[in-house]
Amino acid sequence: MQVDEAVLWERLAHSRRAPVEPNWLGEIYSPSLSVDLRRALCEKLGMLAERGWPVIDQLVQRHGVQPDLVMAAGLCHQTEARDWLLTLLQPTADNAMFNLCVVEALGCWGADVPEDVVIGCLQHPGQHQRLAGLQLLSFRAHCLNDGELLNLCQEALDDFRDPIVVAAIRLLQRRDGDAI
Repeated sequence: MQVDEAVLWERLAHSRRAPVEPNWLGEIYSPSLSVDLRRALCEKLGMLAERGWPVIDQLVQRHGVQPDLVMAAGLCHQTEARDWLLTLLQPTADNAMFNLCVVEALGCWGADVPEDVVIGCLQHPGQHQRLAGLQLLSFRAHCLNDGELLNLCQEALDDFRDPIVVAAIRLLQRRDGDAI
């Protein structure tokens, strides 16, 4: 498979001069490819936006929900992809890593993600989950008044881990409100 992957890498490297078609990317995607190559293929698919989403959806039907395809759905910025990603979120603790992958893919839709999802991330005990919640909140911050934003950031500000506190402070520093 290494020889085939080398050819695929070469083709992807020249994709600026000779753009790749979404169908071609869908045909060559396989869970048996290396992680890096799958990620590169899905990144290209996601960047194709409305042309890439139907292929991503077909790949999910064919191969099941894969972290690479979740990332691609997030990159494509399509409303249908956002809705699909929201259906993947599960409240159980067993799926914390998978939920983190989904929340990170939802990052670009921070203002459109339901508030309970944002709050759930901000209250999650995991560091990466909280950081992802702060990322979602950064897109939603312009929709909130100073008091609401401070209230949502309070748990992050009280966290004992420096990266979370620093991220919360940076989010609040973007605001020029009296209460902040």
